[in-house]
Amino acid sequence: MTHNFDKTLLIQIYIWMTCNGISMVAVWALLIAIFRSPKVQTSPFNLYLVFCLVPDAVIDLTGFVANLTNVITDAGSPNVCKLFGWNDPYWWCAHLWMSFS
Repeated sequence: MTHNFDKTLLIQIYIWMTCNGISMVAVWALLIAIFRSPKVQTSPFNLYLVFCLVPDAVIDLTGFVANLTNVITDAGSPNVCKLFGWNDPYWWCAHLWMSFS
């Protein structure tokens, strides 16, 4: 598949997609493990951990899908830029809110 991307940009997209994919699997696995265990759910720290992990779960999932979309399409998708435009402020605000709490 040929892309209209610069070679360096394409390498960056593949690296980000790989990092997002690894982090996505790890974070979602931890969230599912917490939600599946009633004993683990009773710990207040684990509840706090869930709230801290949710922004990462969202940003990793959407980042992986967005980068995958850029790799699959020939010239990228303009909607991916909009997605990234909304993702970053969401992630920063969600982490700042959890740090504040």
